[in-house]
Amino acid sequence: MQFDDKWESKSYVRIPDLLLNADLKSLKAVYIYAKIMMLQGKTYAREAWVTNPCNKQKEMSIDTLSDITEKLEKAALIHKVKQNVGTQYKANRYEILPITGNYKPVYHDFINHTELSADAKGLAILLALLKDVPASDNAIANAVGYSRKTVKKYLDELIRYGIFDPDTKLLNEQCFPFYKLVRDKKAKALIDDYQQCLSIPDNQLSEAYKRQLDYVKSLPESLASQARIWRKFTMGLANKSKKIDKTSSNNIPHDANCKIKPIIL
Repeated sequence: MQFDDKWESKSYVRIPDLLLNADLKSLKAVYIYAKIMMLQGKTYAREAWVTNPCNKQKEMSIDTLSDITEKLEKAALIHKVKQNVGTQYKANRYEILPITGNYKPVYHDFINHTELSADAKGLAILLALLKDVPASDNAIANAVGYSRKTVKKYLDELIRYGIFDPDTKLLNEQCFPFYKLVRDKKAKALIDDYQQCLSIPDNQLSEAYKRQLDYVKSLPESLASQARIWRKFTMGLANKSKKIDKTSSNNIPHDANCKIKPIIL
């Protein structure tokens, strides 16, 4: 990992999925691990490691940091290098130990968030590592390995600051770009399918199907929005198709490139 890694011109760190199984028993430790990744190779006074660089507010005590880094070392996630800088203060440098496997990106801006507590940041990072965030607080607590009371407390904080949407169970993609990547990939797939259907010659379409397609094309929406609307149309058509005699299938275009197959009404 390089300090200046970018995602759409914004710096980020790679948080390994294995962090979910590290059993650190500390949300602050998850946050500090991300902060160490952001600043790895840098040497700072101990006070700097427990202070938010943007608002200069202290996020935890030095004793808490010492306990956390000990946990991270025991979990084989980091290696601490003590250094003396002159005679003024003690300084620490932390090295990230290599880990194989998948990872999720987290923007530096989130790590430096000035309103969130260290624990709330740690919980958000763990949520980002889950394949899907469960529906209930109890299920979330089981998934991340913390008590329901702890999860509820810091989920409320994440919701309050717009980091977590309780309805969609998604994290803010301005902080966690993986969500945007997934959304963009899904949108691209829908657009590709929609465009493939648009390319089918009119004489190969039934009147009903062409009428629906023309309606979607006429909407004052973006291509991505038209593609999503068209998918809803085709899902509705697919439900109706169960009542259609199979002999009508001869009228369906056989374009292998069009994944959204026309349904004859």
